[in-house]
Amino acid sequence: MKNKLRILCLLCVVLMLTAGCDMSSITDFITEFTSSQSHESLLTNAESEDCVTIPEYVTLENDCYGYSPVDYGYQSLDTDLQKKCYEKIAQNIYTIAEKKDKTGRYIIKQICLLNYEMSERDIRQAIFAFEIDNPQIFWLDNTFAYGISEGSTVIQLYSYESASECHNDLVKLEKSVKKIISKLEPGLTEYERELYIHDAVAGSVDYATGVKSIDDGWRYFTSVGALIDKSAVCESYAKSMQLLLAHAGIESILVNGKSKDVLHMWNMVKIDGEWYHLDPTWDDTDDGTIYKYFNLSDEYILKDHTVSKHYSMLTDDEICGTNNKQKELFNLTLPECTSDKNNFFNKNAIVITEIDAQTDEKFINMLVDAVLEKKNKVYLKVDEGQSFEKILDILFYDTPNKYFYYVAEANNKIIEFGYKAQIESEKTTISKDAEMKTVEILITLE
Repeated sequence: MKNKLRILCLLCVVLMLTAGCDMSSITDFITEFTSSQSHESLLTNAESEDCVTIPEYVTLENDCYGYSPVDYGYQSLDTDLQKKCYEKIAQNIYTIAEKKDKTGRYIIKQICLLNYEMSERDIRQAIFAFEIDNPQIFWLDNTFAYGISEGSTVIQLYSYESASECHNDLVKLEKSVKKIISKLEPGLTEYERELYIHDAVAGSVDYATGVKSIDDGWRYFTSVGALIDKSAVCESYAKSMQLLLAHAGIESILVNGKSKDVLHMWNMVKIDGEWYHLDPTWDDTDDGTIYKYFNLSDEYILKDHTVSKHYSMLTDDEICGTNNKQKELFNLTLPECTSDKNNFFNKNAIVITEIDAQTDEKFINMLVDAVLEKKNKVYLKVDEGQSFEKILDILFYDTPNKYFYYVAEANNKIIEFGYKAQIESEKTTISKDAEMKTVEILITLE
């Protein structure tokens, strides 16, 4: 019986091939061929390759916070067969060829689902769910092959690296994770742990400008890009955040979509029982780490992000890229993000509803506290019911402006505390975001 075997570009596994690329820049090398082999002989041939089982990733159990297992993708799968496929991938993923096969790839131990016929759509969903649950599995290639014969399904996954190369990088990844997580102090809230990890990633990684697709280097799209090479695009930022958050006892998931008109990936994070959007990529700027995308609700993230459709809203052709349809990115079931309680600015900024005596006092105290706590940044958020530009004019641009008055009063209080340092009002830098109605103020001491 002839067995049809397809080698496919798994767009939904690499997710976006991302940041900075449009759909036309993604290499789509779908190759179809037929084989006279039965699925048993296919399996036998694959198993005869020089495969090595490498040690599994070692989860670092944090003494204070434990580890939060990631299984959101698995739990979102529809059928027992999809979950069975996911489980088989997990069983075989660490058994990898040491040498390339005739197609120039390193095979991963083949998956055989005896007496089960699985559609390409279901296979893609299972692989996608596995990848978004396992950011530590960096070697999974964006191609796979599958064949259906005699009522059974055989799936061939591939690795970007040989077994020995995977093992070496896995050890480096474990060390990098341990280095970051070991610096978490006891007694931190979930918000404080999230903030520490966000700053650790954004502060140590360079965005890989110019990387448009996987052809520019697969490492930029995986956790090794951000955590080992320190050069990454959004997929790597998001996966690294997810991996580190899990080691800090915080649940998170990956989100597919678009931002700034390009394919994009970011995180959803569960803090104090409520879900928020977190985009570490766009919080890493040339001017340093910002917090524009730290714990946003659906309402705010949708101001400049588009969330990809749920897979149930797409046809088989749209998921698989068949019959001249463009393959579409998709998401599994995502939680709603309705809270803004743990938004960075709601936690750290003074919220201005109007310029009055109460605002004067809050602003002055904020400046004093920053100096006493040796912080060089303070934050404002203008209430939704107020004109952002009008409030900023009063604070910073009108003559005389309120900010100079606040600095003078704060400096007087600082002297009362016995500190010699003084805020230099003329050297203050402000960064404003009209869309989010927030302001970051960088203060300089003389």
